[in-house]
Amino acid sequence: MTFKYETDKDTLIKKYEEDMLKKYEEIINKYANAFMMYGCNIIVGLYWDDITQKHYNNRIPISEGYSCYAYCKIQRDGKTVKIQSQDGEADYYLLSTTWQVSSVDKRYGKKVATLYSENDQIANDLEDFIFMLDNSGPT
Repeated sequence: MTFKYETDKDTLIKKYEEDMLKKYEEIINKYANAFMMYGCNIIVGLYWDDITQKHYNNRIPISEGYSCYAYCKIQRDGKTVKIQSQDGEADYYLLSTTWQVSSVDKRYGKKVATLYSENDQIANDLEDFIFMLDNSGPT
């Protein structure tokens, strides 16, 4: 959903981000047992970028260039799991991903906010991670 951004929309955007994190956690928690079979746990949270693409672990003021992402990391022993590459394109792949939740950009001279929903992609990404664990040895 995209709409004209004005500061009175900040509360709506923040609530949407928190609601989406809860929704994503519900989806992700359905996969927790599958990852526990590999000695892994799932870390989920939000992070924010500003117009310079700098990452923040704490909420930042909403302005042009603002983006919020949900992240998911599959960890073992406190470290993100690495899976050896089978395709030769990389030495390994980290079992982590991000999904964009919101952004504020300038389009045609006007600030617009966009709220994203990646519900279907979350399950696909987690199933891909399980497939990779099934078929590869961690590095």
